[in-house]
Amino acid sequence: MVEIDEFVEDIRRRDVLIGGAVVGGLSYVGIVGLSDEQDEVEEELVDLSATLSERDLVDPASAYRTQQEVESALTSARRFLRRDRLDWAIGLAETRHAMRNALSVFPGYSPSPSTPELVRRVTAIENAVEYYNWLLPVFESAASIQTELLHWEEKVLYREGDVGPSDHEIALHSLEDALGNLQRNTEQPDEERITTPIGKVVPSYEAVEADLDDLLNVCVMHQTSQSAYLESSQAINMGSRQWEEDEFEEARNSFRRAHEVVDTVPRSDLSYGVDPLGIILTEYASVFERYGLAIAELLVATDADLTDIERRRQYNSGLQHLLDARAVITES
Repeated sequence: MVEIDEFVEDIRRRDVLIGGAVVGGLSYVGIVGLSDEQDEVEEELVDLSATLSERDLVDPASAYRTQQEVESALTSARRFLRRDRLDWAIGLAETRHAMRNALSVFPGYSPSPSTPELVRRVTAIENAVEYYNWLLPVFESAASIQTELLHWEEKVLYREGDVGPSDHEIALHSLEDALGNLQRNTEQPDEERITTPIGKVVPSYEAVEADLDDLLNVCVMHQTSQSAYLESSQAINMGSRQWEEDEFEEARNSFRRAHEVVDTVPRSDLSYGVDPLGIILTEYASVFERYGLAIAELLVATDADLTDIERRRQYNSGLQHLLDARAVITES
């Protein structure tokens, strides 16, 4: 009868042989680049996670760059998960893991961790792909809004363009939809399911979503400010032409329309622009403050009971406030 010690030693020799086969197989995986590619993918995902945690995602000017980074990491991770040899490597790891646990009943053998390391790492990448699949459309929409807002900012600079529904309003709805899909379809996994040996592959979902909510609000404020600036400027220009033709009642109505528009625009103390060199929200607030002063003077200038000299004095005072407001825009 074979002694138990001889039996265990035989099992050990078999395990060494099996282990050698596994190592040999994994070495072949390394030959085709799978192992190196996994390291690169994990590094890119961890770097992206850190970027999303540290970058000011509320800033519309960063939307396009962030979109490109998410898209790049997502493309790399998707390509890795489609590799033919990946399933084969996972199968080897699971077989090795199962055999190790089966042998743990014998002296000298200890059970392996609950899940093979390769499986844990691949699971983290899969969870990252699932999350970034939902996150990417948010930044695509945000980048589209940035483009539209930049286009409309040119109209603001030259005070021309129709006021009303436009492409950037459509883009805003797209961002709202993408953000809603992200919030409904993602839930932060347990930490072990998003962690690789070099770090976490996704950021805090809650923190990112909070920033993106604020980003949406900033974009809405820019859209509102742009539209209000164009609409009030057109009304003021119309009123000025009417005033010059002594049509004071008509001019008063035009200036009142401008006042109604300016009065409803929320003022912001946020220093966000749609471009690093563009108009920021605090500058819009300054513009509308000066517009309010200008319109008050212009309304007084429509009083038919004033003398021509008094009306002209009030009118010129209003124009000076308009020039001051214009300087805020053109010198930004």
